[in-house]
Amino acid sequence: MPLGVFFRIKGSNLFTIYNNYLFMKLLQYLKETKQELKEVVFPTRQITVLYTILVIVISLLVAVLLWATDIGFKELLSRLVA
Repeated sequence: MPLGVFFRIKGSNLFTIYNNYLFMKLLQYLKETKQELKEVVFPTRQITVLYTILVIVISLLVAVLLWATDIGFKELLSRLVA
């Protein structure tokens, strides 16, 4: 909001005008957010469970791969140092 708008209004408190402006911007943001949420398509329970299981399995596989790599490097280092 340009500063010139504040100076054109006589007899009003600038603080009150600015607070009203912020309040109106907040209301606009909330209305737009509500509208966007109406367009969101949430996954079904079955898909959510499937993706959760998939994430757990992939995480376990990565953990095992990192563990095996760590053991392999530890063995290699112990053979090089000894």
